Amino acid sequence: MTYDPSRHHRRSIRLKGYDYSRPGAYFITIVAQDRACLFGKVVDGVMHLSEVGQIVAESWQWLAAQYDYVTLDAWVVMPNHIHGIIVITDQGGDDGGRGGDDGGRGGDNGGGGGNNGGRGGDDGGWGGSRTAPTANTPTASNAPTASNAPTAPDAPTVNAPTANAPTTSNAPTAPDAPTVNAPTAPDAPTVNAPTTPAKRKTVGRLVGAFKTVSTKRINDQRGTPGAQVWQRDFYEHIICDAAALARIRRYIVENPARWASDPENRKW
Repeated sequence: MTYDPSRHHRRSIRLKGYDYSRPGAYFITIVAQDRACLFGKVVDGVMHLSEVGQIVAESWQWLAAQYDYVTLDAWVVMPNHIHGIIVITDQGGDDGGRGGDDGGRGGDNGGGGGNNGGRGGDDGGWGGSRTAPTANTPTASNAPTASNAPTAPDAPTVNAPTANAPTTSNAPTAPDAPTVNAPTAPDAPTVNAPTTPAKRKTVGRLVGAFKTVSTKRINDQRGTPGAQVWQRDFYEHIICDAAALARIRRYIVENPARWASDPENRKW
């Protein structure tokens, strides 16, 4: 068949000009390549996953584990496609997911702390030295008179009071100058330079990450390296209100029961 650019080209089915990384709820449908029923089968309205289908389920849940701004609402793996609601929140925004350094946003916990001992003084700073007890100098005794010789009455001896000259040890000491601990300037606070919030992945990049992870695991399990598992594109719908969210949740939950008439069922 000759290439006709008016027919054989891909058009984006995304809403032009819309930021698909903004917080909101998005209904997603991703279909297997050639609509091959690789993921299991529906029996009596109940979906039974194959080993490959289990990998698809685990890879879908991986999105919420990997990206802290992604929450998964209702979802279901069908025989050849997956329906799910991806909710992008305004939490986080690390494009690298949860695998980074948990302390990356935190500053140095000790950064704002000062020197705890900075204001502490010497407990003995105000004390003087103890003075030694003073010793009184003894006075000279009365000289004895000659024996049997009458003596004139002794003139009364007058013990002049001795002035105890202040000893060096008794001299009052000037109080020690108080020890003054100059206040230490508070430590300069640690300032973490503001970082630009990492950009959240768009819905398309989240779906691409899911496809990459699931395809790698499925091909490893099947021994088919490089095989294409998913259709190139995907379907999405921006959920605008609570009524639409409730309706789409019900559609997802009831999807296995309606598999017989599902447009993705090649037997229909």
